[in-house]
Amino acid sequence: MEEDSTCSLGDPTVNCEISGSSEYQIIGIDQFSSTLYFTVLSTDSFYFPPPRINYYRPYQQDLDTDQVNDIDELLKSEDPRIATDFDSDGFTLTDTYPLDANYSGDSDLDGIDDVYESNYSLGVPDPTADNDGDGLDVRAEYAGGTSDLIANKIQQIIATSPGLRPLTASRIRFTYEVSDSRNDLTGMGLRIHFHEKDFSLFNIEVNTPYEAGLFEINNAWSFDEKNYDGDFHTNRYVSIEWTNQDGPWPGTPLPLEAFSVIAAPKPFYAFSEEAIVNFSAFSLAPGYGLLAPRLQLIKRLSAMLDIDADGEIKALTDGLIVLRWLFGYSDVTAGTLSFDSPYYDFPSDLLPALQSQEDLFDVDGDGQTSAFTDGVLLLRYLFGYRGDALISGAIGANATRKTATDIENRLNVMSEL
Repeated sequence: MEEDSTCSLGDPTVNCEISGSSEYQIIGIDQFSSTLYFTVLSTDSFYFPPPRINYYRPYQQDLDTDQVNDIDELLKSEDPRIATDFDSDGFTLTDTYPLDANYSGDSDLDGIDDVYESNYSLGVPDPTADNDGDGLDVRAEYAGGTSDLIANKIQQIIATSPGLRPLTASRIRFTYEVSDSRNDLTGMGLRIHFHEKDFSLFNIEVNTPYEAGLFEINNAWSFDEKNYDGDFHTNRYVSIEWTNQDGPWPGTPLPLEAFSVIAAPKPFYAFSEEAIVNFSAFSLAPGYGLLAPRLQLIKRLSAMLDIDADGEIKALTDGLIVLRWLFGYSDVTAGTLSFDSPYYDFPSDLLPALQSQEDLFDVDGDGQTSAFTDGVLLLRYLFGYRGDALISGAIGANATRKTATDIENRLNVMSEL
């Protein structure tokens, strides 16, 4: 005999007990009135803990701990008391992707899905193992979507790890190469992974990618719910894809500069923090795997005298830039910036940065900045001059720091973080 029942879900402390049924049919869920409507079809009894409402979407309990909430199980005409392998992948209680047979979970917490380890890497729990000897370890094969039981040729991404400076955007350049030098493949689709806590800006630069076959750039910060790169240090990604729509890809001699990412860190206050950048692939040429670096971008607070913010203080870069500036040169950076400087691609940004802190370069404390005093003192100091050789003829008439010890102490402070 059928019996209609209504159970209010608005109060999470109240349990609903339905007598006379273990089989049932969902009629509907009214999320606004917090009410679940269902029809009881048989004579058993079962105990149903109500879900808690979270605005538009109810939060449901998972009575049988099979990773599918009770409401969804009822909608699929399954008993919420009995664990079910919904995607038939062989995993039930530990399956954190219960509706996707390609993923199950990560029971050993190594970043690599259990289904992948079972099917494509001999169940080897070591992410650094290379079962097929192709130069790609288990983690790289997982991130590339390839099997570690079948040797692949390699599509490779090469990059350096520039330092990150507060309130400064850096460009990260990525180069493309292949292990067999072929430039007539079908293309490549990449995710570039990072963590949102590290960056205020992280975008593929839209005007720099290699254009032949460029299919899509997606700079939306997509949530990496399936941990595609096998790394818990990242949680978002942007993506880029090339195809052979216009002919063999890339159709030009290799290696080639493929694309750049513009990245700016969120404010930070500690020396030598790290921001991780990783890769995974959603499209590769048949028979090829992905080899890409795990970039560890060091976040540094620059010393006052690290003018170009490249992590080093040198006479012929930092000292020369300051001297040119004090002499009134409009191009203060010509021939001085290293690739590690965040100003390498934005040299015009450095002069305003210097001008905004001009008073800091009053080395002798006379109330003004001069190339013939402060600039000379700074350059001599960076070349290693000390004592009288440092200050001779370079102290201003109204200086408050007049001795070599005073000047050295001031420049020592400017050299520290």
